[in-house]
Amino acid sequence: MYKKFTIGIVTMLTLVSLSFAGVSGLTLKFTVNMGQQANLENFTPSTDSVFVRGNMNGWAGEEITLDSLYSNDADTLLYSGTFFTEQPDTMTTEAGDDSTYAWKYVLHTPTGDTWEGTDNREFKWDGEFGEAETDTVWFNDDPFKSFHETTVLFSVDLFVQIAVGNFEPDSANQFLGAP
Repeated sequence: MYKKFTIGIVTMLTLVSLSFAGVSGLTLKFTVNMGQQANLENFTPSTDSVFVRGNMNGWAGEEITLDSLYSNDADTLLYSGTFFTEQPDTMTTEAGDDSTYAWKYVLHTPTGDTWEGTDNREFKWDGEFGEAETDTVWFNDDPFKSFHETTVLFSVDLFVQIAVGNFEPDSANQFLGAP
């Protein structure tokens, strides 16, 4: 009994001392621009969210949720979040490379999740503990394109068609295009 109690106390003291020792790790920052997705009405900032899913979280879950950074104009709607690991070298990709993080951004709406249709994004860890940052990208690599409503007025000279009998201006059946 005394031996089990001593082992328990030593284990607990070791864990407490490690927590105060400042455990090293890798903090990886992710940033994605959701401007075009909002422009296409695929993303509503007030109701939707963005996650990172990859080999660091089993390609599932919501633990890496990105928060809105800022929106300085119509095309910039940045979301960012971080992932921390104490042992980055334990991550193994499908190719067996244990220092590469692979992920995709996932758009979460009330109707479900939309994964990026791009190849997996990757970050190769260089072995240094501390902070690292991925490139800021557009969701689905779809850059901002503004849309403008435009009224187009077509004007067609039908004089010849009227003269040969192919068009009757007083007819109720007038169509644009092939029959």
